[in-house]
Amino acid sequence: MLIAASISSGALRLHESYAVTLSGVRLPLNSLSSTQIYVQGQTTAPSFVGQLIVALDVRAESIGQEADLIVQITSLEPLPMIIGTHSGY
Repeated sequence: MLIAASISSGALRLHESYAVTLSGVRLPLNSLSSTQIYVQGQTTAPSFVGQLIVALDVRAESIGQEADLIVQITSLEPLPMIIGTHSGY
């Protein structure tokens, strides 16, 4: 699976990101963990995870105003769906 993030509005900093596998292992996503500030229209480099992912843990900080982050997961496996949840602020 390839995981990448793009910023659709505002600006933000991605502090740390992890993919959680079916066996419960937390794998760091280095390309989605940076002190770099991303602005609208920018996309991170993709991270490759060679295991089934059941959850993503992304910690981001908006800079100056609200920001929108889109996380895209691409897989060659015929997975039926991805269910997103939000844990709150």
